Parts: sequence; C-alpha cells; structure tokens
Amino acid sequence: MLINILKTMKIIRLLISDTAPLYPPFWGGPKRIWNLYSNLGDRFDVTYVGIDCGLSKKYINRKIRDNFREVIQPITKIYYPFRYFELKAARNTVFDIFIHICVIFDKGFKQELNKHEASILIASHPWTSPCFKIKKDQVFIYDAHNCEYILIKEILKGRWYKGVISFFVKLIERAACRKATIIIVSSERDK
Repeated sequence: MLINILKTMKIIRLLISDTAPLYPPFWGGPKRIWNLYSNLGDRFDVTYVGIDCGLSKKYINRKIRDNFREVIQPITKIYYPFRYFELKAARNTVFDIFIHICVIFDKGFKQELNKHEASILIASHPWTSPCFKIKKDQVFIYDAHNCEYILIKEILKGRWYKGVISFFVKLIERAACRKATIIIVSSERDK
C-alpha cells in the first residue's frame, strides 16, 4: 500500500510528531528523528510538530530546510500539577514522565498536529499517537525508539508509583502498535 502511494505522488508529505523540540537536536530522540527524516530529498515535504517542554510558552513555526518545517506548540496547563508532583513527591526522575502522558489531553497540540496535510503520519515514540486523526488515504507509522514499557519499569524501579505509570505507558504503547500500519524499531530485542 505504501509503495503504491509513494509511486503516484510527486511530493510526499510527512507529518512527524513527538513531545520535544527538534532543532537543533541535543539528545537521543531528536537526534534520531533529525537523522532519519531531515535528508529525505526534494520529493519529500516534512513537517515536525512537537511540544515546548522547556516551559517557555512559545509557539514556533519555522522552516529549517527548504523541505523541512518545525512547529512547536506551548505545553498545556494540564501538565503543571503533574510536573509539581514529579518534582516534589517523585523526587524528579531523569525522565519527564508526565509531559508524555499529558499530551493526550492537550487540545492545542491536537489541533496543531491535525491541521497539517500529509500522506504519511509518523508518531516518533508512542506518546503523540492518540492525537493523530488518521484519514482513509493516510498511512500511520509508529517509530518506536524503545520499548517504552520495559524502559519505564527500569527507570522507575523501586518507586512506589511504578505500577500506575507503567500501566498507562503500556496502554499508550499498545494503542500505538495497534494503530500503526508500519512500526519502525531500533533493535531485534525491541521488536
């Protein structure tokens, strides 16, 4: 199906999303996204929609390359009580858990994400996958950087709230896998 779509199109529009700013790519997730999708060539028109996880409340819409646009949506206010919990009660993990879970409730992010035209939709990590409204003629790809359920259980080892958070992560990740036409994995183990 995907091959047939690509053959008939002059310009292939990709819409990619994740829960972080993309450019410049400073850490693993953004580096992977940038390296996979920024050099696709002139036949591709790429739009990346992310969240300003730095809490600066800025909307950004900028062209990074002739065929690559980055759109960053300010984070939702729903996030702040969860972040407070994470900083105080959870003693700040190295992984900002709640920004990933809260994106599902972010109406502004969903509106921004779904207003862009694309034939191929890519959820980079599972977090934004519930936010995509997939049309009949679109292909949905889940770009799995990790097996998030296994990763979160390891990160939260020994914490009293591990079971609750890992349960939600499992639900989100399972839904992304079931929704996807194609799943891209990083390793045989993750597969």
